[in-house]
Amino acid sequence: MDLSYKNKIATRFLIVFLILLILVNKSSFAAEKSARGDYQTEGSTTILTHFVNKGLSHSQQDPSLQTNMFIPLGPQFRIGLWGSNVSYENSDNHIWLKVLFDLRIEFNKDVDLIIGYNINQFYKNRVRNGNDSVLSLNIFDFHIRYENESNWEGTDTRARYVSFGKSFKIYNNVEWDNQLGYSMVSVENLQSYFDIRSTLSSTFNKLEFLIAVTATSNPGQFNGRGDVFGILGMGFKY
Repeated sequence: MDLSYKNKIATRFLIVFLILLILVNKSSFAAEKSARGDYQTEGSTTILTHFVNKGLSHSQQDPSLQTNMFIPLGPQFRIGLWGSNVSYENSDNHIWLKVLFDLRIEFNKDVDLIIGYNINQFYKNRVRNGNDSVLSLNIFDFHIRYENESNWEGTDTRARYVSFGKSFKIYNNVEWDNQLGYSMVSVENLQSYFDIRSTLSSTFNKLEFLIAVTATSNPGQFNGRGDVFGILGMGFKY
């Protein structure tokens, strides 16, 4: 599904504006950090042996470099930019770029709701372009997520995704995250499917190390993209 000409121009303007905003304001936001803790630029960069999202491979089992940065525009609202290299069979797409808009509503220190909207841009083939609407509820160590995708896997069809996750503190800075998701697709000859992901992660200063396992309930319909995968990763936050 390709965007209209006007939407393409608006999306490109948003991306360029966001990049310029990050470069120009990074130092000024850092200076404000001591005076206003809510206005702190955040980001991370991660290297993964394999990029898997919702149980499906997006790098054909090759390594992936992912990075993101968020700029707060207030105590609750922020905008961000996320990017990763990708690889698909019979496709010349190599980059997946997201512009993210998040509104966080904090009920108390243990419960918050995030309302998000993401613009997806792929380069250079744009058949996968689209947008996602996201609701994410965090209650203590439990995580509930709902997504509505306008263009699932470049099929020009909508899809919904729900997931439930739980985090466990194993030992000091070691965390065990488990997630069960369900993708509701409307593509002919494809069935909706479950995916699971289990991740062990540990932090040392600003470095994070992780090992993960993912799988789907119906891998045969994805020609190897939904098999059982093991993932190693290392990243840092700034």
